[in-house]
Amino acid sequence: LARARAGGDIPTDQKLEERFRYAPFPPRGYAGRGELLDELFRAVAENRETEARLAGETSPFVFHPYALVIWRGEVFAVGFSEREGRVDVFAVERIAEAVPSEKRRFMVPDDFDLGAYLHGAFGVHAPLAPERVTVEFDVATAPEIRARRWHPSQRLATAPDGRVRLSFLVSDLAAVRTWVLGFG
Repeated sequence: LARARAGGDIPTDQKLEERFRYAPFPPRGYAGRGELLDELFRAVAENRETEARLAGETSPFVFHPYALVIWRGEVFAVGFSEREGRVDVFAVERIAEAVPSEKRRFMVPDDFDLGAYLHGAFGVHAPLAPERVTVEFDVATAPEIRARRWHPSQRLATAPDGRVRLSFLVSDLAAVRTWVLGFG
């Protein structure tokens, strides 16, 4: 394949901004949730202990929000929940109220690794008791599977007939089931 132009010249009549776009997942509806998002952002930025309450619950719990993550248009809060006694993940749409303390602060532990909560195509969730999942794809689907990095722990093997076997460690099997069913 030969190139017609050398040196990466682009004709001046080209409007490249109309030819290249980033099309993210549409965001969840956070209308009317601006104050909650502001309070969570402030709590993360200033390490403020937060009294949080989930939708449908009456009792608040103490939460140390370590990070906010946007995944496929949805916002998640990752932090230590005194109620759960561990670091957990909460979809912001499930949080009814978050009130950062004006006096109490927390320290993010040195060994906290946000990456351990990010599971590629399978979402944001706590890395609890991960299980090895192995899915075998037919020859027709194999190129799509090989073209992407689906999970940080993935391993890929190709059979002599072209089928592909993908395996990875994940703790939210519901997300994997939805993903697999998306292939038909």
